[in-house]
Amino acid sequence: MTQGIKPQVLAAGAIGNVLEWYDFAIYGFLAPVIAAQFFPSENRITSLIAAFGVLAAGYFMRPIGGLLIGHIGDRKGRKPALMLSIAMMAVPTGLIAILPDYAAIGIAAPVLLTLIRLVQGISVGGEYTGSIVFLTERAPKNHRALVGSAGLISGNCGMLLASAVAALISTVMPAEELAEWGWRLAFLPGPVIGAVGYFLRRHIHESDELRKDLSHHRTPISEVVRDHRRSMLELGAFSASIGVAYYIAFVYLTTYLTDVVKTESADALDMNTAAIVFLIMCMPIFAWLSDRIGRKPVMLAGSAGLLIFAYPLFLLLHSGDVTLELIGDFSMAFLIAAFGGPAAARMVEFFPHRVRFTGVSVAYSLPMGVLGGSTPLVATWLIAETGNQFSPAFYLMAFAAVGVVAMLLVDETRTKDLD
Repeated sequence: MTQGIKPQVLAAGAIGNVLEWYDFAIYGFLAPVIAAQFFPSENRITSLIAAFGVLAAGYFMRPIGGLLIGHIGDRKGRKPALMLSIAMMAVPTGLIAILPDYAAIGIAAPVLLTLIRLVQGISVGGEYTGSIVFLTERAPKNHRALVGSAGLISGNCGMLLASAVAALISTVMPAEELAEWGWRLAFLPGPVIGAVGYFLRRHIHESDELRKDLSHHRTPISEVVRDHRRSMLELGAFSASIGVAYYIAFVYLTTYLTDVVKTESADALDMNTAAIVFLIMCMPIFAWLSDRIGRKPVMLAGSAGLLIFAYPLFLLLHSGDVTLELIGDFSMAFLIAAFGGPAAARMVEFFPHRVRFTGVSVAYSLPMGVLGGSTPLVATWLIAETGNQFSPAFYLMAFAAVGVVAMLLVDETRTKDLD
């Protein structure tokens, strides 16, 4: 995977995603516990919707983060943008670990939690897209998807770490201790990961091409909107599709299995951890395949597969049989890997060098923030309103269809030179 790119450069680009996805995932996995601590209510669904609402609020800030950090990345350089984004995630993550709950300080607790998540949402808006831009720009042409997938894989490693930590503390701690104070332990690794990432990024060097572009006074977002509207719309469409699929499969499903299917919490988290491991194994394979045969056929197969098989897979997940649930979880991970493995390279290939950070960050973060981040909230609401426990599957199918249409419309870019 690292052919043509130095290991320290790969690590510097990827480590921020470990932190970003760890933090957002650990909040999602522990949402039922956090809901009771910060949003107490006699109705469990009301508390859960409030907790997922805060998760969604953080994601709504992603477009602002994409615009702000993307502007810095195109005007000042990739290095200052990436250093800012990781600092804005590490510090708030540490604060969550020590934040008093509702019983201690009343309404101030959920207010402060929401403010912290908003700051983290700004960070995420520039971190993920900035890292894949940074990595893909430095990759050999015939390995762009494979190297770029390191950003996605590192993010999933953060998700894996979060799932493993949540599973561990849920298994070894009594439920009362987990609810009272044990959940806070899950947020302690964040500042440590952030400190390591900040140190690595201090040694990033800008490319010669970027240094020349930095001398021009311009507003990248104006140039993107004026000259690259179609690219922004196409990227936005498949970002919405992959965002909904990903957050249903790897954030919401643990809650679905626990609250709807009545699977044991520890079993649900263990299955999620195993599915993420499988996803990490599959993503570089599909990225490599797209470097050989093209982005479109690989990504189209993944999105079409989600459209066709979402409902049957939810039948497996709803079976109550752990083995069938695991098959359903793994199958969904396989299809998402096909769509997501080549995604980093394809996103970078949409825009020219001078506005790439801004273009990718804004076009990706807007639909991801509004639709991806709100997916657990919407899925919970759909079941509550319709009474149909399979309504999340139909929601997934709708956005898989969007992904199919988007991939049919975009050009093939495997052999494109990055300018």
